[in-house]
Amino acid sequence: MRLLAAILVCLFLVASDARPKSRKGKGVTEQVFRALQRAVKFFEDDYKDLNLDGLYGLRVAQGQLIDVVHGVTSGKLDLPSDIKEKLIYLITRMERISQSVISNLKDTVYYDKFKYVVARPFSADYNPARSVDNVDMDTSPLQIVDDIHNYNEEFGDKCFEELIGADIPGRETKKCTILPKCADYLLKGKDVFGYRLTHQLLFLIFGQMFKCTDNQEYLMRKPYEEKITNVCSKVFMEAMILLNMGAAETSYRDFFLEEVATCGMLGFQDFFRRDWLKKILSWQTKKGCFTNVPDDALKKKSSPMRRLLVDKKMNGDCLSHESGLGASVLGTYLRHLLENNGKFRD
Repeated sequence: MRLLAAILVCLFLVASDARPKSRKGKGVTEQVFRALQRAVKFFEDDYKDLNLDGLYGLRVAQGQLIDVVHGVTSGKLDLPSDIKEKLIYLITRMERISQSVISNLKDTVYYDKFKYVVARPFSADYNPARSVDNVDMDTSPLQIVDDIHNYNEEFGDKCFEELIGADIPGRETKKCTILPKCADYLLKGKDVFGYRLTHQLLFLIFGQMFKCTDNQEYLMRKPYEEKITNVCSKVFMEAMILLNMGAAETSYRDFFLEEVATCGMLGFQDFFRRDWLKKILSWQTKKGCFTNVPDDALKKKSSPMRRLLVDKKMNGDCLSHESGLGASVLGTYLRHLLENNGKFRD
């Protein structure tokens, strides 16, 4: 009897130890799913105040979910049918929001510049086998902060406009145009940080997406995979520095979310961390949006554009660009969790 009792106790302990792990994986996936649903509901209620940058973030999230559904349909991913149906319903709602926002912005010059980026769901070259390399970062937190503030957004937008081919009446630009000064600023920079670094990565992604790889300035004689791995390795180290100095949780949430979203949508596994997700979920308001800590630099703007540290406010002090980035991060995390049975590497 004692032996039988001991066996039963061991079986109970093993079962008790296994059950929470299963619920934990399922629980965090459901948590992210609900967070993304709240974000979509917020955009549905306040789509008239969503600017183009916010829409881009929503399109990234939508693209991630579409890729998951394609994985299920092709048989590469095994998910319950009810999960697939929920994903399709969420994708449909995102499309309705996107079309409403496009209808509001289609007569603006900024939309004419970047409409080919937001015209459809944004699906990047996602590869879950990617991971960052160890890189030497000869910098200081102050230099990172300086580079965040000193990014020349007007010039950067001009470079992107020429890369993707802007459709501005009277001054259309040819797709895949990369001027030497743009290559110097967005492709050749070695010791660059902040938005210049993340936009260097976006420049590579857009160039690949719009089939500009024949342009000699584009890759600078280095393979695409090597380039994006090098940039995301630097982005990861930069994100860790910002977190360690406490800046990612205060004035630079917007930038931190951009770092996670940009490398996350390419599949770099190092950006899917349980502790990062916990922080990001805590930043989402009950409304479903994202907003920075109170800052005098944030002023309400009516422009469809944004400026660094001057995001467009929506209802309830929500921020358009930051909320879009939040949605894109939630979309990439949801994809990761669905494809990995709710598990993280860390």
